[in-house]
Amino acid sequence: NENPKFFITPNTVLAFFISFIVVIFLFYLFNEYRIYKSAPQIIISSPEEFEVIPNNLTTVKGRTQPETVLSINGQKVEIAQDGSFSQEISLLPGTNTITIHAANKFGKTTEIKRSVKSQQ
Repeated sequence: NENPKFFITPNTVLAFFISFIVVIFLFYLFNEYRIYKSAPQIIISSPEEFEVIPNNLTTVKGRTQPETVLSINGQKVEIAQDGSFSQEISLLPGTNTITIHAANKFGKTTEIKRSVKSQQ
């Protein structure tokens, strides 16, 4: 006469469900902690480093986290809900350094500098 060693009972289902909820909650806490400890990411799609600009205007385009405070050369830039941004800036003749600065709500910052050359 064989007796099964594992029974599926309401208590077993409840224990599995509670364990599943605890694992999901711990994953959420880990993810929030990771975001808290890390500086915001900035991805610049334009202009390229050392790009030669034919006139005295260029558009800085890129992505970051939507809740980030972003500035380009000290001027605050609006960020779209999807994290994208685009800002036209004036250039002086010759080599210009564009400074993109991002800060999250926890005070973590990231800064990227791009050098471009205006031909005008």
